[in-house]
Amino acid sequence: MSLDLADQSYSTFAKPILPYLSRPFQYVSPYVHKADSIADQGLSRVEETFPVVKKPTNEVKGSVKDTILRPVYVASEGKDYVFKTWDDQYKGTSGNGLFRPVRAMISTGLTVTADSISWLSQMLGAKKEQAKQTMSEKSG
Repeated sequence: MSLDLADQSYSTFAKPILPYLSRPFQYVSPYVHKADSIADQGLSRVEETFPVVKKPTNEVKGSVKDTILRPVYVASEGKDYVFKTWDDQYKGTSGNGLFRPVRAMISTGLTVTADSISWLSQMLGAKKEQAKQTMSEKSG
């Protein structure tokens, strides 16, 4: 039914007008092709500059979601690390009363600080080595 209606509409309205439109289209055609070419070049440039536009939507959504939620994951891991360290220090501390949690708190703070400095030292050491390598490549 709908195909018959579409065919009748084409035969009635579009088919008689098409011969009259062919001549103006000859004049407009080069401009249409030029605009199409410019648009194609622009899209190619966007794809080169931002390769993420070629990725599937679900992959982009997942990447954005991971990036946004990364601080939450890091905070959760940090909290778990501190509580585990506290528990280990509390179990390893002797004594009763108020001094046991205070000693565990101080030793937890020192342990977390030492681990943080160690991590930072490793990270900066790797960056320093990378910078040395880059400088040697550029100079020689």
